[in-house]
Amino acid sequence: MIPDGLILPKEMLDPTTGAVTNVGKMGTASSAEQKAQMEEVLSKQVFRELLPRSPLKAGYPETSVHFFAAKDSRPITHLRINYFPDGGVARLRVFGEVEVMPILREPTLRHDFASALHGGAALCWSNEHYGTPSNCLLPGRAPNMGNGWETARNPNRPSILELGSDGNIDFSYSKDWFIMKLGMRCDIDEVEIDTYHFKGNFPESALIEVCDKPELLSLPVLDQRRKFEDAGFRDNLPWQPLLKRTKMAPDAQQYFKRASGKVLLENPGAATHVRLTILPDGGVSRLRMHGTPKSAPPPAKL
Repeated sequence: MIPDGLILPKEMLDPTTGAVTNVGKMGTASSAEQKAQMEEVLSKQVFRELLPRSPLKAGYPETSVHFFAAKDSRPITHLRINYFPDGGVARLRVFGEVEVMPILREPTLRHDFASALHGGAALCWSNEHYGTPSNCLLPGRAPNMGNGWETARNPNRPSILELGSDGNIDFSYSKDWFIMKLGMRCDIDEVEIDTYHFKGNFPESALIEVCDKPELLSLPVLDQRRKFEDAGFRDNLPWQPLLKRTKMAPDAQQYFKRASGKVLLENPGAATHVRLTILPDGGVSRLRMHGTPKSAPPPAKL
């Protein structure tokens, strides 16, 4: 693991992707010159061990997946993986939490605090039949519907839709939602909901609520997830409206700001967690939550 980053010679990198170029031949990924350059770079780095040499089993269904606990929980930026003596690995997954960069804490700078790159993470949801809510927090626009969040159609949808007392279509029989943690406590003043690729299957409308629980945000993600999976816990939190129920459009990026636009955001104050609700069901490809950091108040007990 390299704690302070890895600086590679520019001539080793593809100018378009930033990835290390390779020779494109079977059995090797780098030229002898590239290997020598890499060895020189790595010799100047101080690695610390995340996982000691550990045995692997053959790639049969019952033995192919291996889970190991990391012995070092400090932040890292790069990994070096060593195989003994050689062989093949199908997938490598490294699980952990995004460390918020110091620049994100600057109180005058605006960021997307829903982004997975900035520490945003989906905690629980009502349905993920066609796509997981975590996709909504990925960078860039979705390449297809499968890269977004889409829920199953409700089989109880009536043949004739009626208006409710509030003038909106009555979807009291159905709604889907997901709850996420923001990268840090912040004041959200702009929201983007993107239904890219979802044309006949976009939600009729959506609403967004937030709550401010810094003491909850300070917990590890898995502990937060366990708490939010308790319906009694999540429903009793002090949720405040950020975006009132608003009609969605197919295959479109929709922006909502506090100071301008046809649909204005509410001003609930600082937020640590977000609940997006779609009615009655459907698909959302991306969710962006732009704002500025807010310092946490003195810690309180849950």
